[in-house]
Amino acid sequence: QAIDAYRALHEQSTRLGKIEVQLRALLGLSYVLSWDDQARSVECLDDALRLSASYPDRSVSASTQIACNVRRIWTQGWNTDDARQFSDALAIVREIGDPVSIAQAQMEHCMLMMVSTQYRKALQTTQASYRVLYDHAASHPCFDISRPMWMVRLGVPWAYLSLGELGRSLDEFDHGIRQYHDNGNYFAARTLQVYRGWLLIHTREFETVLELARQFRQAADRPGSDDEARQRAAFLPPQQRVWTILAGLAHAGLGENAAAAARFAEAEQQMEREPIMFDWYWRLLLEWGCADLAIAQGDYDAAQYRARRFLERALATEERTWQALAWETMARASLGEGHLQNAKVQLDAAFSVTEGFETPLADWRLQRTAASLHEARGDMQRMAAAQQRYVELRVRLAGSIPQDAGFGRRLAEPVEG
Repeated sequence: QAIDAYRALHEQSTRLGKIEVQLRALLGLSYVLSWDDQARSVECLDDALRLSASYPDRSVSASTQIACNVRRIWTQGWNTDDARQFSDALAIVREIGDPVSIAQAQMEHCMLMMVSTQYRKALQTTQASYRVLYDHAASHPCFDISRPMWMVRLGVPWAYLSLGELGRSLDEFDHGIRQYHDNGNYFAARTLQVYRGWLLIHTREFETVLELARQFRQAADRPGSDDEARQRAAFLPPQQRVWTILAGLAHAGLGENAAAAARFAEAEQQMEREPIMFDWYWRLLLEWGCADLAIAQGDYDAAQYRARRFLERALATEERTWQALAWETMARASLGEGHLQNAKVQLDAAFSVTEGFETPLADWRLQRTAASLHEARGDMQRMAAAQQRYVELRVRLAGSIPQDAGFGRRLAEPVEG
């Protein structure tokens, strides 16, 4: 229905020569299509970019270019040209825009900063820009605050997660899920549930992830349930795809390798068959999980293949956390085969890409692998130092979670590895 409505709006506005309405229709159509047809979604963005390029109102043109380039990156993956065009358009808005349009543009900027290792700046900008927009909405009832609110509900807990503030991330996710659920926006609530599941992987609550997976599948398969009950509890296919990867990571974390492999294969087939928005990011999780699984099973040919794929995908982004994890995975694959010099070079690369960035979700893993490498090289002094640093970093992450939260106990036990 939404697709038909946006198409009708686009056709009508085209006939009437209402270019601003055409642009809004194309952006809306692109978003709806992004959940099941990546190629057509990008086509709509490209149409909007071409249409806006010659539009005489610089503010409208720049705002459209900002929205389009952000969504192109979120849909297809990081692209230097898209990022540059976004920056050029943002500079125009900052030059000629009013405080509200500037705040809106900066909220869009946060969506790029979140996938380019600028987590703290994204957090601060999201919070500051939202205050401007909220105050404006309070005195202008017709102002649409829904997208800025969504960016806050997603961006703030995601930033806290990426910065290693796991307890604050959990609180923010739970607050957002409750808010959307109570207001009947079950789609938004379930989307936040997916990102919260990624948090649970980092807190190592593997059993919780699998129990939630069981509940979600049960809700989707329950016969005779009314539509509202299904909407409340079940994932849509794009959300289920991501949770399938998270379930694979959870199975792997519990040593259930066959179940993990089955989940990863299921998700990979879906991505190959029907690519959708943000697949490029979730594929990083998938490749990480597959490489880890191959290492755990001692299949080093598969481990090297998957680790190289993981590294190629990570290096195509500006995400230093993922780049570090990919290099570290390569190092573990080499270490498993006894190629100590290769492992050292790869681990040095992992540490190098984190310099000057906050990457706490990767840092403890790098120190753990460093300890293993030093031990294999017979350097017990450096092994002990890396082991101590590994424990400190991991316990610090666990310490960010309040003791009464019921999460993080396994994370606080570094002896498990």
